[in-house]
Amino acid sequence: MGSLSTALIVQIVLCVVLFGFLFYFMIKNSELKKEIDSKINNSSTKGSED
Repeated sequence: MGSLSTALIVQIVLCVVLFGFLFYFMIKNSELKKEIDSKINNSSTKGSED
């Protein structure tokens, strides 16, 4: 019975780590999209001013 509970704990920890990475990458992806959009908007406004 001890090995089953150990396996359950390991699976729970791995799921928490997986969802942590997923959440982290989703936040970073959102920040990168905002940065890329702002750079695109800056370059397009500079191009239209010329």
